[in-house]
Amino acid sequence: MSSYVIPRSSAACYFPNGTAKDNGTDRPCNASPGVQSMCCNLRNCRSDGLCIPYDNGHLWRGPCTDPTWKDPACLQLCVEGLSPDGSRWADLDAQVTTCADGTLCCGNYTTALPCCANGKGYVIQQGRVIKAQDATTSRTQSSAPIPRTSSISPSSTSVIPTPPPASKPSDTGVIVGGVVGGVAGVAALGLAFWYFMIRKRVKQSEPSQFDEPDKGRQQQVWQEPKEIPADIIRRELEATHTRQEIGDR
Repeated sequence: MSSYVIPRSSAACYFPNGTAKDNGTDRPCNASPGVQSMCCNLRNCRSDGLCIPYDNGHLWRGPCTDPTWKDPACLQLCVEGLSPDGSRWADLDAQVTTCADGTLCCGNYTTALPCCANGKGYVIQQGRVIKAQDATTSRTQSSAPIPRTSSISPSSTSVIPTPPPASKPSDTGVIVGGVVGGVAGVAALGLAFWYFMIRKRVKQSEPSQFDEPDKGRQQQVWQEPKEIPADIIRRELEATHTRQEIGDR
């Protein structure tokens, strides 16, 4: 931030409350006739309107040549509220602290620490004092790309649009087809097995053409003839002979 030594001028400088600061040492940063500007008391004026003292380098917000403080040249920084000692900022010159992020907070380093830590500092852009949060939002919006619309004149060469590439079948369709085919195959094998078992049972229940017709009936058992005892044969012969004799009579 550039700075310069203020020239001598007879213009009066005023606090934000409208009271003239008539100490003979405050001079306008811009001494051009008819131009409002900030004032600094034996200090260098920065290009943004703040003052840099010779002794310790702290920044200050000084008075302004416009008693109403409505001119854009009057920095609206540390003009509302109370200072750490209870005085109104509008009644005095305000010390300003530069935070680590480059923003500005009212008061010395100790009193401005909460403001810096909570990100409530201010920035000066084109002579305007705005909150740092608003400045960040503004920069983000301004840096966003602006869509451009292209127009085609009647004389321009027509371009045939290229058809989109054919979409490949999804993996889901392949999986579903495989599952359906597998289920159909298992069902076919089950039906074939069931038909084979039913046919086998039917064949087993039918009589075979090679079965014997008298199967199931009691078969006669052939027994080897036994020899008849001699006494039985003799008795039978004697009985036969006796019957013949009776018959002859």
